[in-house]
Amino acid sequence: MSSESNRLSTSSTAESKSFSRKGRRRAREAVAQAIYVWIWQNDNDTRLLEASLFDKGDLNGVDLEHYRKCLKGTQDLEQDLKRIVEPFLDIDIEEVRDIEMAMLLAGSYELLECEEIPQSVVINEWVEVAKSLGSVASSYQFINAILHKVAKSVENE
Repeated sequence: MSSESNRLSTSSTAESKSFSRKGRRRAREAVAQAIYVWIWQNDNDTRLLEASLFDKGDLNGVDLEHYRKCLKGTQDLEQDLKRIVEPFLDIDIEEVRDIEMAMLLAGSYELLECEEIPQSVVINEWVEVAKSLGSVASSYQFINAILHKVAKSVENE
């Protein structure tokens, strides 16, 4: 009976970790979309957006704690994050498409402020988000290259 009990607890732990990973991925996608709208509308109030996402079911399965932390943190540190990202761009920061900027800012925020998540995980997750939300086929390569440089700069501090 105890081996069955261990197997069940292991199974439920594995399921919660899997849900957590999926929930974080969904949180990153929702953050990218929210930051994109925030940039595009130039509006600091994302409560209506969040309500709309809830109504449409777009926040189902989202790690809401991580979503809210990254959204608020990215908004609060927007100018600092832009200053961190800008030296690694090979184009003017104003030329970066809004969705890619949203991913770069939120990804940089995670690299700087979410120390409990390994940098490689943060970068890989944002690359996956860029594959699904990027404005061009090569968006994921751009996000990967810039976030790697941001991560190295964070390590060197």
